[in-house]
Amino acid sequence: FGQEGVEALEEFVLDGGTLMTFSQAGELPIEEFMLPVQNVLEGPGAAEFWAPGSTLKVRVDTDNPFAYGMPEDALALFRQGGQVYETLAGPGSENVERIVTYLDRDILQSGWLLAEDVITEKAAVVSVKHGEGTVYMIGFRPQHRHQTHGTYKLVFNALVN
Repeated sequence: FGQEGVEALEEFVLDGGTLMTFSQAGELPIEEFMLPVQNVLEGPGAAEFWAPGSTLKVRVDTDNPFAYGMPEDALALFRQGGQVYETLAGPGSENVERIVTYLDRDILQSGWLLAEDVITEKAAVVSVKHGEGTVYMIGFRPQHRHQTHGTYKLVFNALVN
């Protein structure tokens, strides 16, 4: 892919395209496009966080077109390597929209979850206006196994918007 590919991808978004990332693929636009977003699982406290294939409770902004058809209270399958987002204060922060957010407590539905406080009230899915386009980052894999029925709408909505 290389730097030439990164520049072409960013140009695509700046010209009005939509880039959708799943899980750790969000690193590329965060680092290369200088988006005002950080993955909180790369910062302090992240070493204590553990959720290996766990089903977690989330709240969905059902007014957002990317969330059309989703229930307000939903579940997301989080696997190691996933991302959790927080908006960085400063220029461009007004371009970040939270679409799906982890609850403030009792997040675990099924599986293991250590250091819940690292992700409480943080975003599982964000959209970021970048130029004329949008970077749409899903911090988990919405198409993974049986989660397709619960979260695939997040993918489909990005394709039709």
